[in-house]
Amino acid sequence: MDNTRPQAGFTERFRQMNEMRKNKKLLDFALVNNNGEQVWGHWLVMASMSPLIEEIAMSNGERRLLLKNISAESLEHIVNYMYTIEVNLTRDNVDNILAGASQLRMRYLQEACLDFLENN
Repeated sequence: MDNTRPQAGFTERFRQMNEMRKNKKLLDFALVNNNGEQVWGHWLVMASMSPLIEEIAMSNGERRLLLKNISAESLEHIVNYMYTIEVNLTRDNVDNILAGASQLRMRYLQEACLDFLENN
């Protein structure tokens, strides 16, 4: 049995959802920083990647989450990671992305940041 097709289809669906996000279609949840800058996405995708988003949305229906001291660029990297499982870490952004991932309790993104720090 060929198990690659379902995975390829799954990956393609997330790519399509990310395109929808970039085209501002059906967005219903935002990460917001102290400056009021926000990055919108799809609640279901974001909640599946962050236990904190899932808790908040399920408990009180809130559709925005403030992340303290996180740059707009890092918000975008974090949300993009939620859709692609890819992140472009650099010495300039890793600490800020790690702080956001920690606030969101995104274990795998935290691990990617810590691995980057350890090896670079």
